[in-house]
Amino acid sequence: MRLPWGKLSDISDLFLRARKVEILGSLSFEERCCTVPERLFDQDTKVTLIEIADPPDGFPNYEQEIKIKIDHSRERLETGGISYESIQAGLLATEDDLLDILEGLTTNHQAESAVILDLTSLPKRFFCFILKRLLLIDKFSDVVVTYTEPRGYTDEHLAEDPMTCDHLPGFSAPLPPKGDTLVISVGYESLSIRSLMEIYTDKKKAIKLILAFPSLGRSTKRQWATIREMGVEPQEVRGNIESISSWDAEEIYRKLEQWHGDADGLALAPFGPKTHSLGMALFALKYDAGLFYTQPKVYHPDYSFGEGECWAYVVKWQGIPCYERYSTHL
Repeated sequence: MRLPWGKLSDISDLFLRARKVEILGSLSFEERCCTVPERLFDQDTKVTLIEIADPPDGFPNYEQEIKIKIDHSRERLETGGISYESIQAGLLATEDDLLDILEGLTTNHQAESAVILDLTSLPKRFFCFILKRLLLIDKFSDVVVTYTEPRGYTDEHLAEDPMTCDHLPGFSAPLPPKGDTLVISVGYESLSIRSLMEIYTDKKKAIKLILAFPSLGRSTKRQWATIREMGVEPQEVRGNIESISSWDAEEIYRKLEQWHGDADGLALAPFGPKTHSLGMALFALKYDAGLFYTQPKVYHPDYSFGEGECWAYVVKWQGIPCYERYSTHL
């Protein structure tokens, strides 16, 4: 696989200079949802932002706090002169709902425009499905994924009230079920993943973990706390754990390829950074693997704060997805 990636400023200069772009992202309670539209917007830019609502039965209910923060994001964009189309969606959107969201983008897409999928504040069930459709539909020839890091996260639970384990929309495991190795990208929340792990705890099946780095101080402690909540002790994962840069989606893909060669298929659980989830989704598309998740119904209104570095990944160019583009070794 060849996946050109780097800081948004560098990728923009190399791939997006003098190009029209269409941005698809989220109007969120997170400050960083505004970063990519602000950096890439000009008079020819089309911006579509999905405003996602937690289900009413989620507990605890942060509806009012989240509404206030979304209004702040809306005011920030409007004050900056950024025009956009807003789409309303429920967090538990089905595949049909997600296809409806994409219908307008597909119908109005201009062939000369590059699509920017900003996964910064999009839930994984949204951006993984949208990514899949953008890569498979010929009409979208150039697709760049962007992600803006936060300055930090709340010390409280990032997400709560998880549902039972299920595959992400568009990423069910092939039939008959395959995958004798479960690979978990570890984040700050376990979200009832033990229900999935129980299938892989017998001696015939393996579990591998991926941690994100650099991960200093409290961040490291939170990841290891998550592992213990999953019911795994450090000695049990010795030899089956990897640390990969939090922004390196390409290395995630390559590590999964390596493990795939030694296993009878992989099952993937993207519970860690979204850029790790990006690498997992690309691998799942190429190798027809299942993506499993325990979707939380509630996100904390102070989930993240501030805005850090913005990364960009060229996942499709001139009609060729990155996982179908290979390096030529001399």
